[in-house]
Order: sequence, then C-alpha cells, then structure tokens
Amino acid sequence: MVNPDSSSIRVRNVGLLLAILVCGFASVASAQEEPARIEPATKPATRAEESVSRNGNRILLTPSRNKPAPALPAERPATNRPTGGAAAKPAVSTVLQFDILISRQQADTNAQTWGKLFEKLGHQVSIRAPRDETLGVQERVQGSLRFVTATGQLNRQGDLSFGRQKFTLDESAKLAEWIADLTVYGAQGSPDGQPMWGLSQVQFEELYALLTRPLPVDTAGQEVRQLIAALRAEHQLPIRLHSTMEAQLDASTGQTVLTNIHTGFSTGTGLAVALNEIGAGFRPTRTPTGAIELEVLPLEQLRTPWPMGWEPKEETPRHLILPALFKNNPAVELEDAILSDLLVAIASETKTPIVIDERKCLARKVDVRTTKVSYPPKQNTAWMLVVASTVRKVGLDYQVRQDEAGRGFLLIAPFSAQAPAK
Repeated sequence: MVNPDSSSIRVRNVGLLLAILVCGFASVASAQEEPARIEPATKPATRAEESVSRNGNRILLTPSRNKPAPALPAERPATNRPTGGAAAKPAVSTVLQFDILISRQQADTNAQTWGKLFEKLGHQVSIRAPRDETLGVQERVQGSLRFVTATGQLNRQGDLSFGRQKFTLDESAKLAEWIADLTVYGAQGSPDGQPMWGLSQVQFEELYALLTRPLPVDTAGQEVRQLIAALRAEHQLPIRLHSTMEAQLDASTGQTVLTNIHTGFSTGTGLAVALNEIGAGFRPTRTPTGAIELEVLPLEQLRTPWPMGWEPKEETPRHLILPALFKNNPAVELEDAILSDLLVAIASETKTPIVIDERKCLARKVDVRTTKVSYPPKQNTAWMLVVASTVRKVGLDYQVRQDEAGRGFLLIAPFSAQAPAK
C-alpha cells in the first residue's frame, strides 16, 4: 500500500537506473546535489519503507504521525451501502402464517394437495380468494414475537408463487428449507446468496454510513486481534473473528502483524485493504435476531468480501476523482525502474494513494518489488499514462476506486472484474 498523505520522498542515484524528470523532482537532476533533508522516521521501518531501497535507487518513504483529512472528490462513489452498531436484540419466537390465493374458476384439487403438503411439514395454510394483496412475505414484530405472513398465488399449472419464491408440488424439500429460513431469519430469509449480503436497503445504508467514518487507527505494526479490538473501542463496530480466522491466527503466531500504511481511508475500505494483506477479509452478516455483525474470515472462505473500494459512477469523469494523476508533467523518462519504487514515487508526487494487491500479483508470478519497467522519454505526459503503460506491460492493471467517504485512489492488481458499484 502506498499512502502519500503520510510520507516525504528522497531519491538517490537516479542516474543509474531511474530518471523521473518533473518539477516536483527537480533535486533528481544531478546525482551530485545534496538530497533534500528529511526527518527520521518516528516509527520502526515498515514494509513500505523497506520495499523502496533496491539496486542503487533509493526512494525513502517516512511515515508521519500527522493524518490530514483527505479532500473529497466531486462525486460520491457509485456503490451499494450497509447497519452496524445496532445493539443485539432479544431472542424472538416466530409465528408463521401461510395464505394460498386461488381464483373462483380454479379447481381446488391442487390447492388441497398443497394444504396437505404444508400440514405434513407442520404448518396450517389458509386457502382463499384474493383481496387486493401483494404476493410475498411480510413481518410484524410485537415484543418477543415475530409474526411472519407468506402470501402465495396458485396458478393454473398448480405451481405456487410467493413473489420471488416459486415452488412446484415435487419440490417439498426446497419448500421445507425455505420455511426453516423464515422461522430462523424472518421475512428477509437467510442472508446466504442474497444481494447486499442479505441486508435490506435501510440496513445497508446504515452500515455504509458507519463504515464511512475515518479508519481510527494506523494499521502498520498492528496485530490483527489488536486492530479488531481498536475498531470495537473507537467506532463500536460489531466486528468479530470467525472461528476459522481465530484458528489461522493461532497457528501463525508472529506472522499476522500488518506492515502497510493505510491512513486517511474510511473504515470500510481501510479495513478491507489491511486484511487483504494477510489473505483475509470481512463481510456483513445478519443474525437470526436481525442484528448486523461484521465477520472476519480467510478470503478463500469469502464468496463476496467487503470490497477494497468501490467503482465510481460511470458518468463521473476520472480526472475529477484523481486530478493530480491527470496533470501533465514537463518530461518523464524511465529505464529499468523497479515497479514498486515507481508507484511509491508517483503516489508521493501526486498525493494520491496507490494500493498494490501484492498477494494477487504474486499469485500471477509478478513481484512488484523486483519487476523492472521502462517508459520512453516523453514531454507533457500525465502520470496516469505512465501508470497505465508500465503496469500493463507486466500483466497487471489499474482500477480507479473510491472509499466509502468518496476519496479516490488507484488499485493495482492482475486483470480482473471491476469493483461493486451502486
């Protein structure tokens, strides 16, 4: 992760391999000039510092304790959004009611068969004519009781439709599973496989607002359990480690310290980026009582983790999200530059965060800390063109993303599908 808001840069021996000729890097023009003096780091060296001292080219990134508030771009991201912070609700008992609507012209043979099937599954059903009602499932909570009413329509083929849920007479197992989910989770059903992690739009919006707040801790040097505890304390996040994540951390003591810097990001994106470093992620989960929790798991067990940023709205010009990357520079020339060094330099020069998904890059056999790139001498070229050209030459790609607060950044990773969008 390259975070420009908390860094200053010194470049040495650029003439050997790397030449970046811009106004902001005027001190690079002569290798004999004394480099600009920088203050020593106030923290132990992080991976970001160590990764940029290679092969005679030195770009020293020094973390700072200052965390200026980032400026927001012109538009908010095009995303979905989730609930957090809700206090755990008391256990509820579910009372189910099933209504099957039939027209007066329909024979009641199929209706009676459905009635017997529901009876076999332990539930009574009311078979009647429609009364200007909507098909589907509705819920009403009164004290510790949750009243769930499912209204279905029987068609001429004998199939039963409860809005989005449809059943035939030979799908008794599917029907039983659906009824079990209604009993446990209420009208929303099981969250598994549903859009927005099975949350309602209101629940998603509330959680999204909670995760828009700034990441309250510097992740560099944090052990994962320490980070989770800090998020609980600072933001009252209802976050927990899944048992498989607990077991993984127990088995790898001393290897789960986060090393990259993620200051300035909102909590949702910042946490997703930090956890990705160790092959983990998080997702919202709706409990049977309706409360929302954030669950941390290994990525291989997450079908849809909370994303590392969101895709901006299609109509939003990218230069409004990352203006500094689209400004032209007097001259740019690169020869055999280490890719990670280059991205650190560009991030610092433009004050634009650049996140590198090193885990996925290494899985594609691309090590950004050793891979060398070049760029021909050009006048008045934008940094975005330099990034696009250099990363694509080695089989990677970039995506413009925004965190929950609207802050723009670049994500460098192998070619893949785009981020979620709202």
